[in-house]
Amino acid sequence: MGPEASAQFYKELIRECKTSYGAAYDSDFPEIIIYSLPLPDVVEGISNRPKVVLSLKFGLRKLEKAGADFIVSPCNTIDIFYNETKEAVKIPFYSIVQETAKK
Repeated sequence: MGPEASAQFYKELIRECKTSYGAAYDSDFPEIIIYSLPLPDVVEGISNRPKVVLSLKFGLRKLEKAGADFIVSPCNTIDIFYNETKEAVKIPFYSIVQETAKK
């Protein structure tokens, strides 16, 4: 998904680790996998929804196979595919939009 959304999320995660958990050294931070998945036609308009859904499911499974305990999507645009893709993995999959709505 968008590299800028991923970068911003990672910066916020680092800040939260420092302020809430006192992280100061590299070993104080959690192990994390960042996977940027370029998707065509999502921001400008979705011309091939099935292809995007297939790509997202592939990406989710790839993270699960890589050993992720859970997945976080910091991309607002991708949330429109959340219900179609969340069942692709057995691990928890969190959407920034869904989690913000809960708050």
